[in-house]
Amino acid sequence: MPQLSPLQKQLILLLPILGVFKRILKFKTYSQVFILAFGGFEAIRSRLKLFPAMYLLIFMVLLNFIPLVSEALPYTMGFRLLQLLLMIYFLQFVAREYSPKTFEYGGYLILTLHLIQVLAESIGPPSGFLRRIWGINIPRFSGVIGEPNFSAALLLGFAGILYFQKNKRLAVLMSLGILPTLSRAGFICMVFLFFSWTLAKYSKKLGSIFSYTVLVLGILAPIFAYIANKNADSNQLKALIEKSQRIYLVPGHIDIGLDHPVLGVGYRNSINYINTKTEYVKSLSRKPPLKSEQHSLYVQVFSEFGFVGLILFLSFVFYIHYLALLRDPLLSSTWSILLFCFVFMNGLSELVIYLVAGYILNQSSVFQSWCNQRNLSTQRAFEHDAQV
Repeated sequence: MPQLSPLQKQLILLLPILGVFKRILKFKTYSQVFILAFGGFEAIRSRLKLFPAMYLLIFMVLLNFIPLVSEALPYTMGFRLLQLLLMIYFLQFVAREYSPKTFEYGGYLILTLHLIQVLAESIGPPSGFLRRIWGINIPRFSGVIGEPNFSAALLLGFAGILYFQKNKRLAVLMSLGILPTLSRAGFICMVFLFFSWTLAKYSKKLGSIFSYTVLVLGILAPIFAYIANKNADSNQLKALIEKSQRIYLVPGHIDIGLDHPVLGVGYRNSINYINTKTEYVKSLSRKPPLKSEQHSLYVQVFSEFGFVGLILFLSFVFYIHYLALLRDPLLSSTWSILLFCFVFMNGLSELVIYLVAGYILNQSSVFQSWCNQRNLSTQRAFEHDAQV
């Protein structure tokens, strides 16, 4: 980075965090350009060098150009893949340049704008999102990102990092910021997060077991949903579908992956196949079949990147978890719980995953040693990093 004052540097580093603000009220911001710009800067600065674990994601994305061609997808999908490549380089930028102070300032910025958005929707036009509770439709606040579930995930990730940094007050406030979103995934993961904080006070070993348990359960959850769906009778399926049409999306997209098991059908292309996997819904529901995305990160990877992509992605996930666990079970729990939240939604292009992964690398002496060996400058996380 150029020689700047500490304040100037922090202000510049906060620009990519503005990439989370996809919408302010009903207006698109296009602020994701900051993330891609900083990712491109890191690619040039590092001369395309990457920490070895990141090549797992690079290979996953590059291999997806094969179904891009074989499926004759629009050339714009190539730009989507390029976006993912730049986000991987942005992850390394975060690991090299973001200090704990950057995440603290980012937390204050995100919480402030989240509350402004909630207030604006309270006194102005509602978000349009509803949650039906006891037969009553209750408005949901879209939050800082402009969508309740993704806003909840962002708040959750920052809360975990800030608690690890011992800024407990801000961590709790960001966790409570999930409440107006009425996100079921957010509520579940908020409980997990509070439990991990309590557990850490008594036993690091139990904290480690808990983080592994949550990570594995998140990976297995779509498989359980698929088996349950395939073994349910028509009456059970009809009752579930009447409550939520999403119930058949996970098994439908898994079937698409099983039909294209090696490399999948291509990034963001699975949605074009889903109608062929939901024909039976027409006989069970009065509603037309829902043509929608997977609503599950792991199913998204499997259906669009195949078994090869899923293995590469899971290898990266477990390696980051391993580095987090070396540092502290609190950090590995944050990673596991964040990914569990994305069991209920897509997430390959969501900034919070890259920010949290980058923070874990920043905290890792393994990453710091790799940078030192290649004369790559880093923002040292803490002088008392555990040595491996």
